[in-house]
Amino acid sequence: MLTTLALATALSGNFVHPRPVPPADLPVAVYQERRTRLLAELGDCVAVISSQGAVQGITEDFRQDADFFWLTGINEPEAHLVLQPKSIYRKVVLFLKSRDPEAERWTGPREPISPDLLKTYGVDRVRRGSPESTLLDAGLHHDCVAIISPAGIGKDDRGDDELALRVASRYGLKVVYKRGLLADLRAAHGPEELERMERAIAITAEGHNAVARATVAGVAERDVQTQLEFAFFAAGGTGLSYSSIVGSGPNGAVLHWDKNSRILRNGDLVVVDAAAEYGRYASDVTRTYPVSGHFTADQARVYRAVYQAQEDIFAAIKPGVSMAELQHVAEESLRRAGYLADFIHGFGHFVGLDVHDAGDTEKPIPVGAIFTVEPGVYLPAQGFGVRIEDEVLITDHGYRMLTSSIPRKLEEVEAWIARARQRAR
Repeated sequence: MLTTLALATALSGNFVHPRPVPPADLPVAVYQERRTRLLAELGDCVAVISSQGAVQGITEDFRQDADFFWLTGINEPEAHLVLQPKSIYRKVVLFLKSRDPEAERWTGPREPISPDLLKTYGVDRVRRGSPESTLLDAGLHHDCVAIISPAGIGKDDRGDDELALRVASRYGLKVVYKRGLLADLRAAHGPEELERMERAIAITAEGHNAVARATVAGVAERDVQTQLEFAFFAAGGTGLSYSSIVGSGPNGAVLHWDKNSRILRNGDLVVVDAAAEYGRYASDVTRTYPVSGHFTADQARVYRAVYQAQEDIFAAIKPGVSMAELQHVAEESLRRAGYLADFIHGFGHFVGLDVHDAGDTEKPIPVGAIFTVEPGVYLPAQGFGVRIEDEVLITDHGYRMLTSSIPRKLEEVEAWIARARQRAR
């Protein structure tokens, strides 16, 4: 009689079933340290921040917003965090959604309030329901109310903003706006974050190795997407950082092409902007692949201009530089090459819990920040585009390239494709 594993192997032929191991949760001490830093920035002001994640799909899959997740590690809707710097024993009070036994028959049981739950989240108190009464009590003992939620321009105000302003009005407290505080705190990553982001990049490299093999004439953009995403998950990815972009020929001149429906042809370039997520942390990589294995003279001219723009940006990265300054460097490089009008986006962005993560583009980039360097040139009239995207970590002395294992120089890309396709044969 065949064992279960032997039967599965027999049924699947030569298919190798990957067995990735998901990452462990970050230690609760990481979230406690982050909240301690936030409390220190609040002075004598009370603050509240609520979860802003979104529920999607019939199974109500929830993805927490990055600010609340960074502070708590909690992936639940309708949660609130009340911060009381002047309190001795209740500086951090966590409110979770009220329990609903009927709903839990569909979504699974939730833990009761207990001392164990305090240890799980590393807070001073855990309660359920609205934080309003605790905020009102805090208003009696604090000198001001801090608004720390990121600014938005939508019609509807955030519930936590409304609560904070109501408390300030009730007690005549000063309102202090610290809208950029969480972005400043989150921009520089700790070692536990860097470890996950480097793992996400290593996984992403496996996906792009698959793309080097798969971008051949006659296959569909969707086929390439399938190959690279399988490689992500086989290597241990826990999700996609964003929907995979596979744009061949004229579709490569569309910045966020998402149909992935065209058949690849000899002579095409294929812009593949795709990356894996690991333990909620994102990565972001783009490479441009010639279907024939070689760039034409026109394609090579554009590719070298984009590559040189990257090199010019890298040369300008130093302590104290801002994203705005690096944008100017990118524009000047492509202006010299004659392609400024065809560079239609920013040179890069911060990366972290979100692929477009928090950070101030006008301030000096802090040590520990990770951001992309991704100039591009888009030529729809010529039927192709080129983008090269890498990630760098700001250090005390400059930067460290995190994506150096993925070839990007023109000659290296051609050699990489040749090796990958030779192995596939």
